[in-house]
Amino acid sequence: MQNKTQLRIKKRRNPIIYTDFVIVTRDYSLLMYSAYIDKRDTFVRVIGVIRKDVKDVKCLLYYNNSTNRETVKARIKLLPEDHKVEHTAAFILCPIRTVIEPDKVTLVIPDFKTNLYPAPITIQKTRQRVWQYKYTLCVSPVHSNYNNRLKLIEWIEMNLLLGADNIIFYVQNVSESVMLVLRYYELFGVVTVYHWTLPVFFTDLHDRHLHYFGQVAAVNDCVYKAKYVSEYVTTFDLDEFIIPQLRHHWSWADMMATVPKRSVYMFLCNFFHENPRCQAINCTDKLSLSTFIIKDNIVLPPRKRSKYIARSNDIIMAGIHQIWNTTSGRVNYVVNPRVGLLHHYRQNKKVYTTEHVTSSRSHVTLKYFHQIKERVRDVEKYLQPFLGDVYSNIELV
Repeated sequence: MQNKTQLRIKKRRNPIIYTDFVIVTRDYSLLMYSAYIDKRDTFVRVIGVIRKDVKDVKCLLYYNNSTNRETVKARIKLLPEDHKVEHTAAFILCPIRTVIEPDKVTLVIPDFKTNLYPAPITIQKTRQRVWQYKYTLCVSPVHSNYNNRLKLIEWIEMNLLLGADNIIFYVQNVSESVMLVLRYYELFGVVTVYHWTLPVFFTDLHDRHLHYFGQVAAVNDCVYKAKYVSEYVTTFDLDEFIIPQLRHHWSWADMMATVPKRSVYMFLCNFFHENPRCQAINCTDKLSLSTFIIKDNIVLPPRKRSKYIARSNDIIMAGIHQIWNTTSGRVNYVVNPRVGLLHHYRQNKKVYTTEHVTSSRSHVTLKYFHQIKERVRDVEKYLQPFLGDVYSNIELV
């Protein structure tokens, strides 16, 4: 097990290409975020957000350091889980007609008066390499000025302990103290922070135009960033953990060693609630591991709030609760909930089933408690001198 004191500042092997949304049209019909060429594809895959009634998009591909340019008709692939709103995450697929691969790409909608003709974005080329990471953890866009610093430290430390060695955050907006925490972990090369600055038009918490800050686009971008760099990729939120259930399993590696070799491992969801005594006393400064110990007796079925660990090089299209397409065509392997389970911590008890729900205490995570408590205390102690300062100069690069 890796102790917090074992973290070392390290130089990354490959330079990071930072990305953010580029607005293609003034009315937000189309935005592009990133572009990739997978070694198995004959097209550029642009990841972005599109209004679902847009049917015609052209790609401008740039070659030889932008000295040559070619215009091609794109194929639009809308991603699932759009929740029936007017915009959705999408792959814009631009065919490559030459032996030479393009360096940059931009998009336009033909005969559209609101085209902005934005500058091209760099195409990232995924190639087979020696694995740099074992487990890359993708975090859905963090928004609404998220400010729970202690919970974030606990969440990061817990996932490092479980086996994550590369955590990718997409930030819409967070508090200064939370950004300080993220920058702290970036120094050690275990966290990377990317802009996710959607226009205000899309940041409506009622999801009128785009579901939940375009999280499906973020997850797919993370998958393609992890391809051929990380052996596995997983995604879950800041109130969730994938926890090995057996007493002698401490890490994901321990757990994964006991399941058949597959491309996608699906972990069923179980809701956990705060200890009732937290209703009488303030538990906000306590670890989630010690307060969320009341487990519902119902484990949800596959694809209903489930999450996954998958082999990165086999994924074509990722969703929030399942992998939609793989190159191998293999089906998801559902992990026995007695072996591995998604713990989803909930502050309130929303109705999610018509069945009668009972609950009981669970002590599965207590085996991590003392180690995580020590880690969180060490990080807080290190950061404390900075928490009283004004860090307006801390910005995403």
